[in-house]
Amino acid sequence: TIVCDLFPEATCDVSGPCDSVTGCPTTMDLEASNANCLINNACIDAFNTKCAPNDPNADPTTGCVVEFLKEGDPCADALKDGCVLEAYCQNVGESMKCEVKEWVDCDDLNECTKDFCADDICQYSPLPGPCDDDNVCTTKDLCADSQCTGTALDCDDTFACTTDSCNPQTGCKHQADDTLCDDSNICTDNGCSLDKGCVFTDNTAPCDDNNVCTTEDTCANGACQSGAALSCDNGLFCDGAETCDAVNGCQDGTAPVTADAVACTIDSCEEDNNCGLHTPDDIACDNGLFCDGAETCDAATGCKAGTAPVTADAVACTVDSCDEATDTVLHTPMDSACADTNPCTDDLCDAVGGCQNPALPDETECNDDGTKWCQSGECVPKSQGIDCADIHWKNPAWPDGVYVIDPDGAGANAPFEVYCDMTTDGGGWTLTAVSSDDGQSTWTWNNRHYWDTDTTTFGGLDELHKDFKSRTHHEVLMDDMLFIHAPSTVWAGYHAVGDGTGTLAGKIAGIGTSICWDGTTDGYPLSTGTLVMNELFCSTRLFFNSKDHDGTSNCVCGDWCHDAYGPNWSVRNPYNVATGNPPHSCHLDDPGFAASLGPNMVNPGMEGGPSGNIGVSAIGYGVVLDLNTGAAGSGENNMRVYVRRAICGNGVKEAGEQCDDGNTDDGDGCSVGCAL
Repeated sequence: TIVCDLFPEATCDVSGPCDSVTGCPTTMDLEASNANCLINNACIDAFNTKCAPNDPNADPTTGCVVEFLKEGDPCADALKDGCVLEAYCQNVGESMKCEVKEWVDCDDLNECTKDFCADDICQYSPLPGPCDDDNVCTTKDLCADSQCTGTALDCDDTFACTTDSCNPQTGCKHQADDTLCDDSNICTDNGCSLDKGCVFTDNTAPCDDNNVCTTEDTCANGACQSGAALSCDNGLFCDGAETCDAVNGCQDGTAPVTADAVACTIDSCEEDNNCGLHTPDDIACDNGLFCDGAETCDAATGCKAGTAPVTADAVACTVDSCDEATDTVLHTPMDSACADTNPCTDDLCDAVGGCQNPALPDETECNDDGTKWCQSGECVPKSQGIDCADIHWKNPAWPDGVYVIDPDGAGANAPFEVYCDMTTDGGGWTLTAVSSDDGQSTWTWNNRHYWDTDTTTFGGLDELHKDFKSRTHHEVLMDDMLFIHAPSTVWAGYHAVGDGTGTLAGKIAGIGTSICWDGTTDGYPLSTGTLVMNELFCSTRLFFNSKDHDGTSNCVCGDWCHDAYGPNWSVRNPYNVATGNPPHSCHLDDPGFAASLGPNMVNPGMEGGPSGNIGVSAIGYGVVLDLNTGAAGSGENNMRVYVRRAICGNGVKEAGEQCDDGNTDDGDGCSVGCAL
């Protein structure tokens, strides 16, 4: 067989010279060649397709003259595929194709098999997984070996009086049977409930309680209840009370015993009075004593002890007793029972009013070493001076520490303990307040009047690293102020802040709220100390109750101003720098949380800064100078506030003095009034 060079799908089965145009032999076995022109296409007319490469209608590629069936002609048989049910010839592009319209349906309606057609036949392979066997009497249906199988549904309702079954379409079924319920109780009706099982309902049927002493017994509450009692009483008392025996019926009574063995009763029996009388006779029980109470006769138990008279008078300091000789109750006062551990009161017991502890006269000594005396009923230390400046002037060598002062002298206010700084800037400083980062909000805007009119005190001299306020704030007169920061020890002294005639509280109260100060010219200049400025510290001047300039000169920031109250300094907000924001310009930028001792108008309930910046006081100039190096919330960062009254003659030139040579003599260059 020679294959044409130009038409490889058309073959010739005879040998001979090839045609110079077609490349095929000039003599061809047409029958054999035509068969080769079917080219495996079901839509080719097998009878009219032939190999004729020289025919002008021949396919230039195959050399075949091909005739296709018409569009829509069936071609399923030509596909020779048993899985094809219907197929028809369709024009697809430029050629005719046999398109399958319907495949053989292999669905066996079994969800546990995978259905498909292959090799001319339907085939089925098992599938795993959950299924539904259309039977509500099974649960957890699963495919196994191409079958859907479930677990039988448990229809047992646990009730013994029901017959349990299952219907494949409707599910569990329970049939009640009343005959299966019997509690052998005539007083209940027996029944079977599909919800509860056996139910025994109480009835009111007649019954017999097996007691001949009752009549008309009936059922109630599931039991036979006895009816009315059978009366056996013959109406007489002295022959005894007739009784009824549950089996034998009425029985004769036993005559009452008139002797009751109770020695203090008078015994008798009288039919008209129902006899059996036992009349108590209290006189037979009297023992002749008063303090054990009046004895009585009880008809059943005999003589009973009397109730002793009440001696307790609810007065704790009396000794309560009963006097047999006089037949009276006594309440004897005992002063020792009124001791109140207060050496400044007299301890007395009043028989009616109880303990009385009147105060001893003022200035009565109340301790062994004579260092304390009574004031208004309290034992207090004797005063060492009217303030720390007075003590220092009298005793210049005394060290820093706790002393007793009495600012009003012979006035009504009692002396009290204070802390004195006897070394810094000439000494004589009286501690009035401490503002501390101690984990508690005390010096807040809501409490701003702690600085002036509110006389509340808090804290203790044994914890001066925490928030503290002394009576000195409202009672000690002042000229100068001293601020000492911890842990840095940086201090600042300001002289002539007051005039010596008022307290620090009075000074601040007279200033007013939210003052728009001139940060350059207003305020009190630094007199002495180690306080220095930096690029954010605008001035070392001391201010009070400052309004927030917020980078302006006219204080126009409105309701969101961080105004301060009490002592404060003029700074640029250091928190803007910490957060990468440009700080406002000087002066007095956000003094409430950047340079005060606590109060900040924007956040009235906490000390110092706003949420997101700082939740504690700046501790004055502590933040702006980066001095607060102690542990946050521990009290290590704090500022002490002192005041001092100028004293002429103490050797320290103070506010209002031209000189102070340590005495009050004239004629030595410095007068009695400390003037040159």
